[in-house]
Amino acid sequence: MNFHLTLWEYFINLMEISLFYLFINQKLTSDSPFPHYQLLQFSFLSIRFLIQCMMNSFSLPIFITLSVSCFLEILFALLFFENPTLVKFFWGFMYTVICMLADYLTLFIPQIFSNISSLEILMGGNFRLPFSMLYISLIAMIIFLFYHFNHKNIILTPVEKFNYLILTTGGIFIGYFIMLLTLKAELTHSDTNLVSGMIIVNLFYFVLFLSLLLYIYQLGKSKEEVLKLQLERELHKLEELEFQNLIQITENLREIKHDMNLHLNIIHSLILTEKT
Repeated sequence: MNFHLTLWEYFINLMEISLFYLFINQKLTSDSPFPHYQLLQFSFLSIRFLIQCMMNSFSLPIFITLSVSCFLEILFALLFFENPTLVKFFWGFMYTVICMLADYLTLFIPQIFSNISSLEILMGGNFRLPFSMLYISLIAMIIFLFYHFNHKNIILTPVEKFNYLILTTGGIFIGYFIMLLTLKAELTHSDTNLVSGMIIVNLFYFVLFLSLLLYIYQLGKSKEEVLKLQLERELHKLEELEFQNLIQITENLREIKHDMNLHLNIIHSLILTEKT
C-alpha cells in the first residue's frame, strides 16, 4: 500500500474512533470515581487506535477486525460509564452494527448507481479515498439519527438477557456471512441483476437487524418505566394509608380533648358546688 494511502487509512481509523467517543458519551453517563479520568479514556482510545492500525497493516480478515473492535468498544463502555451493564453493552455493541451498516452501504450501494464494483473499492487506489470518506460520513449521519434515543435504563429477565446476547452475536455472524456471499456472487456471477438483488436483500437485512435491536431497547425501556410507575403507585398507596391514619389519629385526639374538657368542666362545677 502506498504511503499516502496508509496515512489516509490512519486518518479514517482516527475519525472512526472519534465518532465512537462522541456516540458513547452521548448515550451513556460518565463515571469518574478516580483521578485523571479523561486521561485514562484517552489512553484507552489511543491503544484502540494502535490496535486498529496494526490489524489493518497485517490485512487480517474483516471478521477478526470487526470482533476485536466490537470487544474493545464494549469494554470501553463497561469501564468508563456508570449505567447498568446491559445498557452499556447495548450501546457499545450498537456502534459496531452502525459501522457494519455504513461499511455495507459504502461497498455495495455504488454498484446500483454506477459501474464501480466492490472489489475496486476494496483493492484501494483512487476509489478508496472518496468511498472511505463516504463511510465516515454515513457513520456520522446514523449517529445523528440516534441522537433522540436517550440513555434510560432497560430491564430484561435473565432469559431475555441471554436471548438478547445470542441475537446480537448471531446477527453479526449472519451479517458478515451475507457480505461474504455478496462478494462471492460478484466474483463468480456476471449477472448484475442477481448481484443487485442480493445487495438490496442484504441491505434490508441490516436495516431489519438494526430496527430489531432498537425495538428490544424500547421494550426494555418501557418495562423499566412500567416498573417505576408500579413502584410510584405502591408508594402513593402507602402515603394514602399513612394520611388516613393521621386523620384517624387526629379525630381520636379531638375526641379525647373533648372528653377531657367535659370532665374538667364537671369537676370544676363540683368544686364550685362544694364550696357553696
